[in-house]
Amino acid sequence: MNKNKVNNLNEDPEFGIDSRHLSTAERNSEATLLMAARLDRIKSLSQEDIDCVKLMQSKLKKKM
Repeated sequence: MNKNKVNNLNEDPEFGIDSRHLSTAERNSEATLLMAARLDRIKSLSQEDIDCVKLMQSKLKKKM
């Protein structure tokens, strides 16, 4: 996707609007919970899983 198409998507008035949250505090609370869940998931990974992910990330970076 070229830069012009990306800019056109961002200009859409509906882009980035999340109607699930009634307030900023609610959105921040959900973000905090999601980050905590993500950190718990990361902590439970084995070293083998971490090495596999790092290898995959380096392969994807080389392709770009």
